[in-house]
Amino acid sequence: MQGPIRRTALQENSGSAGSPTPCAGRFSFDFNSYIATGADPLLQVIGQTFACQHWSRDPADLVGSSLTDAVRGAICR
Repeated sequence: MQGPIRRTALQENSGSAGSPTPCAGRFSFDFNSYIATGADPLLQVIGQTFACQHWSRDPADLVGSSLTDAVRGAICR
C-alpha cells in the first residue's frame, strides 16, 4: 500500500474469542465520523481518493496477523 498510512485507534477485540465458529468476529470503524474530525487534512479535499484495509493481530494465523480485502473510494460532498 502506498503512503501515507494512517492507523485507527486501538480496537480491543473482534468478538470471536470463545466463539464456536472460527473467524466469526468483526471490527467496525465509522469512516464518516473520522473524516468529520478533520484529523487527516487530505480527507478534507473533494475528489481525494483513498484506500482502506483493516490490519489486525491474529494469533491463530501462521503469520500472526490478518489483512482484509481493500476498499477504495473518493471524498465527495
